Amino acid sequence: MGGLLGLGATQAPASGVLSSFTLTPVSTQAGANPDVTADLTFDYGASTTDSVRTVTIDLAPGLIASILNVPATCTQAELTANACPAGSQIGSGTATVNGASYDTGLYLMPPPTPADGAGFGTVVRAGGNAYTGLGTLDVVSGAGGQPVGEVKLGVPVVNNEQVDELRATMHGSTADGRPFTRLPTSCALASTDVSVATAEGDSGSGSDSFVPTGCPSLGYGPALAAVQAIKDSGDDGVELIASLSQPNAMTESATKALALHWPSSLVPNAAAVGTCFSGRPCTIGTAAGTSPLAPPSYLNGGVVTLGGTAQAPTMTVTFPAPIPLSLTGAIDLVNRTVTFSALPDLPLSRLTVDIAGPAGAKVLSTTCASGDLVATFTPQSGGAAVTSTQPIAYQGCPPPRSRPPSTPKPLKISIRNRGMFVFDARANIRLACTGGSAGDICSGRVSLTKRQQVVRRVHGRRTVIHRTVLVARARYAIERGQTETDTPPLTDAGLRLLERARHHRLRVRATATLRGGATARRTIVVRLAAPPRSS
Repeated sequence: MGGLLGLGATQAPASGVLSSFTLTPVSTQAGANPDVTADLTFDYGASTTDSVRTVTIDLAPGLIASILNVPATCTQAELTANACPAGSQIGSGTATVNGASYDTGLYLMPPPTPADGAGFGTVVRAGGNAYTGLGTLDVVSGAGGQPVGEVKLGVPVVNNEQVDELRATMHGSTADGRPFTRLPTSCALASTDVSVATAEGDSGSGSDSFVPTGCPSLGYGPALAAVQAIKDSGDDGVELIASLSQPNAMTESATKALALHWPSSLVPNAAAVGTCFSGRPCTIGTAAGTSPLAPPSYLNGGVVTLGGTAQAPTMTVTFPAPIPLSLTGAIDLVNRTVTFSALPDLPLSRLTVDIAGPAGAKVLSTTCASGDLVATFTPQSGGAAVTSTQPIAYQGCPPPRSRPPSTPKPLKISIRNRGMFVFDARANIRLACTGGSAGDICSGRVSLTKRQQVVRRVHGRRTVIHRTVLVARARYAIERGQTETDTPPLTDAGLRLLERARHHRLRVRATATLRGGATARRTIVVRLAAPPRSS
């Protein structure tokens, strides 16, 4: 992984061969990329021949650097020839030998073994000669199981004399201007430990610490990128693939805690995982991640295991060297959550977890009902949590039944009057237009008619005939969903009928035709309104 440096601003306790140790950043801004200077002085007591050969720095959590951003590496042959590419230089400093200070260069090298993050080369230039030392940049398990960077410096023998002081500055940016160092994104005390070993078997140790500042200014933008559920064809078992992303992880706060809440459509399969709680966790899936610190291959090959007890199950995501990570979450079956509460201060651009099940079985089954996975991210910086919701995309589930499109009801015109008064020889007919679709209009004619019996003598005989008298008629046009009152004028015949009717009350037939639709009919009583009284 990235070369990492612990930082400090004050003299720190030291013992044995190591007489003093400080780590000083140019800036203490959390998440910043400053130059960082490590200063170590040595005291060999009565020995005049002993000298430091290795320096091991175990860095505070969150003190990291990006080997991914370094544009070149230096081979061992190039290091020996003092001909490392300019792009491979990650630091500089001085080595003091017998009172004389010599220029020192620090270079990124290929990893010596697959388990190493990178190689680390030191060149001390003295009297026209180049003296070299080999080391490594690794990730190891620190206090509380937190992954921390470990820098091993090989201190070369210079003119067969003792190295009295080593002062090395890690550059905050690479040769092409990209960020290299990165301070913690948590503003808690950051402590770094160092140990040294000499050629004659003596040792020494020390530590230094500082408190990062300015955590509230850090951005924070993680999210659920995608959630996919692949259902088996023969049963309800489902494979769940979830991806988390943080595109600006290098410049933002890392995540301290993560809670995932799954929907009721995903159901844990207790029968498939019973043996996982017997003391030997089961492998139930795989994981892969990317970080702005290291090549993508460094976070491949992760596994997901299920363990704990049936009453307190746990899920753990583990990655092997060169970045050994172990992320453990507590599972709450009642509330359908898994909570990772102690994540390392490590930037991850993406993390994808693929959960299937042990021995071909599936940990989860599904009802195929729609549902969301909800993630709550808590930042190392102490800022506000971020909640991200992503709908589950199902594969292998039958398509949901689609309801046939509803057919709109036909337009309908209706007469709302039971009776009406006639004012100024005009009727008042209330019509309502219903059904149809938006924008439709009911249109047609509305009329009032009266059927009368008439007695006549035809050829000397008394005959009863019927005739229909038109009382009132008008055209109408009403928008769908509206009710309007039309006021058609009474015909002369209709007005005479009303005036002659007993109590000026006439029972008539109201008819409303509808263009393209059914006709509405209703019997109503028409009354002649009394004329207003004169004042």
